[in-house]
Amino acid sequence: MKLPDNVRKVLQAKYLHLSRFYISRDANIKWSDSATKKYNITRADDKKVSNYLGLDKNEIRELAEQGLVLVAKQYREEMLKEHKIVKELVEKELITDKSRIVDTVNKFKLKYDDVTFTTSYITKSKRLLKIRYYQTVWKPRGVAEHEKSDNAL
Repeated sequence: MKLPDNVRKVLQAKYLHLSRFYISRDANIKWSDSATKKYNITRADDKKVSNYLGLDKNEIRELAEQGLVLVAKQYREEMLKEHKIVKELVEKELITDKSRIVDTVNKFKLKYDDVTFTTSYITKSKRLLKIRYYQTVWKPRGVAEHEKSDNAL
């Protein structure tokens, strides 16, 4: 998929030509590791891009949104060629207050599908909360198919 010409120009101006690159201030990066320096980017604001391309700020914003959506779709298609979306079962054990069990479970229900839980008694106010939920994960196609054959046995 090729981006339309005006969308491509806006994205290049916003994220390449007018943006500012600077070396990351991460504590893990040492100046001696010049080969592995990480860079952060500050994208150009819409006003700079509109002056550079001679378009309205609203047009710039709309074209940038269109471009990001198209790039995301293209990236997803490429990922689907090499990867597979798999649902994994995750189990967690948390020690919570008796009054906070419902809040904790609701937080998990907002994030994940098929949340189930059980509680065990520890003290009058503390409970052991076991939560099981399914999380969707991208896995390489060979790994996902290999796990499926292992589960069939």
